[in-house]
Amino acid sequence: MKQKTNPKNFKIADLWLASALALTLKVDPELTTDGDKVVFNFPFTVETLKALDGLSTGEIKFDYISYSEKFRNLKHQMMNLKKLRAGSAPA
Repeated sequence: MKQKTNPKNFKIADLWLASALALTLKVDPELTTDGDKVVFNFPFTVETLKALDGLSTGEIKFDYISYSEKFRNLKHQMMNLKKLRAGSAPA
């Protein structure tokens, strides 16, 4: 079952990029499913586009410890959502 998302959301299926974008924007994405994949939804704003551009050009730098913590947190949320969709209890 496909969940409805805001049409003004920017969807990302890449956990690595979603972690970097969440850290840069200082906002956690909304997690939804699209088939069997978990999708990270960010607001589709000028700030999001600037952050994506800055990440792709290397202009935006961040602390790798913070990045690894954000990655681990989003991965945990992603796995819990997958478990809920499969019918088992989250960790």
